[in-house]
Amino acid sequence: MDDASFNELLSSIREGGAILRGEVPAARRTVVPRPAVRVIRERSIAFAP
Repeated sequence: MDDASFNELLSSIREGGAILRGEVPAARRTVVPRPAVRVIRERSIAFAP
């Protein structure tokens, strides 16, 4: 691994550690909505053989 790639990796690891410790906020946050279980069940029952 060349020095530039290694330094980028090391920087990323340090940034991740700081985020986990709560020292800096994450640059982005992904929110995954909860599935509508009732609707999924109703649809699967309606199409069941």
